[in-house]
Amino acid sequence: MPQNDGIFACGARLREERQRLGLNQIEFGKLADASENSQTAYEKGKTAPNIAYLLKLQEHGVDIGYILTGQRYGAPVVRPDEADRWLDEAEKILDEIGDVAEARKRMGDRLTGIALDAALPDRIRGRADFMLSFLGDEEAKQRRAACVRKVERERENARMVMRESFDRAARISGWRPDEELRNAVLKLCEMMQIANPAGIEAQLLDIPLEMLLRAVKQP
Repeated sequence: MPQNDGIFACGARLREERQRLGLNQIEFGKLADASENSQTAYEKGKTAPNIAYLLKLQEHGVDIGYILTGQRYGAPVVRPDEADRWLDEAEKILDEIGDVAEARKRMGDRLTGIALDAALPDRIRGRADFMLSFLGDEEAKQRRAACVRKVERERENARMVMRESFDRAARISGWRPDEELRNAVLKLCEMMQIANPAGIEAQLLDIPLEMLLRAVKQP
């Protein structure tokens, strides 16, 4: 990676860290005795911060390892239960404010910080991204779309495992359902959240096909 690209990437991660802590550029710069202009230059990758600056930030909980390498280690700065409570309060504030621009100004950086904290559970980060999407944050919308795609892939993988498990159980038991019954049983297993349908075929054999199909077609 060319040096300028490396500085630009560090600047982008520096901005992420500032947002993760819920601070504006002036507040964040004061942690390391940097002016707003210097902080802006660092984040835009126009100037590389020095070691003294980074060490001062580290004293205030900034992950300088992430800034330099792009890798995070250790626990989140905000505990999951604290993040949940703050998001509950943020939802109430958002309802009270009713002004998207004002809400983004008051809560945007803190929400972004939670959304970008890789050490927090996906559920909590997703809550923050949902609120940011409502506030018009395009990056949050992209993260939510990626999350939806990930969930769909996981569901499809689970369906594949279920189909393989069912077919294996059917072969072992000598049961040979036709394709319509097989699909109906698999759909029923999915509705019942049965990850491994081995052993249930004996119970389902006594159910008339028409009744089974009616059951799985119900909403």
